[in-house]
Formats: sequence, C-alpha cells, structure tokens
Amino acid sequence: MKKSSIISCIFPACWAIFFMTACVVNGDKNDITAPTIRRLSDTNVSVSFNSLSGMSYANIFRQRCDEDSKFNTIKETVNIGQVIPANTGDLTNSFNFIDEFVTSGSYYRYFIRYYKDNYYSYTGYSPAIQNTAGVGEAELIAKDEYDLVVTDAKATYHDNKVEDSYMLELNSSLLVPTSADTTVFTDIYYVISNGTSVKPYRFAEADKDTKEVAIGTKTNDMRIFLLESFLGKTIYVNSLIAVKKTQNETNTDKTNPYYNSYYWTKPKGLKIFLDETYRDSSGKEQKKQGESIKNGIYVPKIDDRTNSFDYNPSTKMIAPTRTLLTADDGAILDISPCNP
Repeated sequence: MKKSSIISCIFPACWAIFFMTACVVNGDKNDITAPTIRRLSDTNVSVSFNSLSGMSYANIFRQRCDEDSKFNTIKETVNIGQVIPANTGDLTNSFNFIDEFVTSGSYYRYFIRYYKDNYYSYTGYSPAIQNTAGVGEAELIAKDEYDLVVTDAKATYHDNKVEDSYMLELNSSLLVPTSADTTVFTDIYYVISNGTSVKPYRFAEADKDTKEVAIGTKTNDMRIFLLESFLGKTIYVNSLIAVKKTQNETNTDKTNPYYNSYYWTKPKGLKIFLDETYRDSSGKEQKKQGESIKNGIYVPKIDDRTNSFDYNPSTKMIAPTRTLLTADDGAILDISPCNP
C-alpha cells in the first residue's frame, strides 16, 4: 500500500475476486489485491474483498478526500469495522461489508488489513467512489441533564476508599445511532489509556426501545475488569464508542454464519469529574466532589490478578499487539489505527 500522509484516529451477496497469497513476512508489508466497491444506494457502499488463507479476521479502513478522486490530500483514515470468520479452517471465498455512514459529496476509498499469524497484512486501495447522499459518520449523541445536545459526554469517577469501590457514572445520557438495516448499535464502551496501551471496556447496554444509556448509569467496580497494567497508576478515560453486529448467514435459520461483521462509532469525547470518599488522619469520613480531573483516574491494584487479554501495544510495530476489545459474543475486535 502506498505510503501517504495519514491521519489515524479511531456490514448481502459475496463476490468472488482474485486469489491472493501475499502476507507480512518478518515485518515487511506486501500489497494484496484491493477490495472491490460499488454503490448499493445513494447512501450505502458495498466493500467486497477476498478471504486470506489462515486469517483470523480483517479490518476495513476508509479514507476520505473532499477535493477530488485522486486523493492528493487525505482528510482522514479511519478503522470503521471488522469481519470475523465463524470457522477460520473453512473460509468463505470473499466477504462483503456495508458502509452506510458516508457523507454526501466526499470521495471515499477503502483498503483491508488482515490479521494472520500475529501479523498484519494490507491490501492496496480500492477505486474512489462518491455518494450523492449520506447520513455521515456513526456517532453517539450526548445530552446533558436539560436534554440539550453537548459536544462531549460527562462522567463522574467514584473513588470510594471507605467502601473500597471504584466506578464510573454517566452525567450525560447517550443515544446510540440508528441504522438503515435491521442491525443496531448495542453496547457502549469506554476507551482508556495507561500511556502505553489503549483498550475499550464495556460500560453498559443501550435500551432496546429508546436506544439510550441514561444519566446515572454506572460501571461495575473497575478493579474487577481492568487489566493488571491499568491498575495502580494514573489512567486516562479518553472517549466512548458503540458497536453493532451483522451476522452473514449461509442458511435461513441463522445457525451457521460464514462470518460476522462489526461496525463501531466515531469516538465521543468524555470529561471526567471526581467524587472521592476517604478518611482523614483522625478517621473521620471526608468527601471531595465535582473536581475536574482532566480524564485521569487512579484505580488501586488487587493482588494476584491475571488476564489472558493483557496486551502491551506499540504503534511502531507491524505485529498488532494493540487496542483490542471483546464483543458481547466473545469475539475479539481490533480498533487500532493504521500504522504500516
């Protein structure tokens, strides 16, 4: 894939396309056949691409240019979703991913990143495409207590040293995006960083009818779910995302899917405030409330913790030991940006 100046941030028939065998070897990257794209409607783009023997999953990346189809100036490069085969030993010939969150008038092109044998490999770019309509990028809507839409969501970190409890509570309501197809965005995740690793953790599930996560919703005690590398140090809660899933079936009873597709929203900014409860030197209970802590929180350690999903990311390596989350069905989703 051609190197460009990239801004990294943060689903039905399948098409048979060219067979490919190239992959990452010893950290080197070779081009693989680019995905095929077509306009399904004024707002939806179909992205079709080969399976790769031995692959575990593939991420779909989208680039945007507002000036022309030549992409001399790339406005953004975004990891928008992922496909995961149900059986990596019996792959379908190709995958089809539907992007329904484009903007009218902008030019888009796509490329695919495969994960195989602990390494990434990348395809070339698809042709450019321009839609005549579009709903824009999928994004959470945050509202304050007066039901006014706000730029960033707000949350309180409850640091209760008296009751030995540590959790986040939403001060904003969150509405997950609607979708033109039958799938919906469901779980909300909070994205945190320890300075080396970035990882999303499940916050709450949106109401199935109202599509809302309400003000006052709390996480479980964060010590139970955070990895060892996020405990006993200052960590930063950077944003919130929502995830939706599409099952691509081989039969009508949906018991034997070829693969599942996942789409996640644009990260929503998050402001954190502190609610601290502690005992002073005389043993009297004290409270400190309402202080803005610039997203930095401290969650104490619990002894003898282990977690097999503890990664130590490096944005300088091709091997994708970075930014992974677990979906509601146990699938590992990789929302790391492109760093070839």
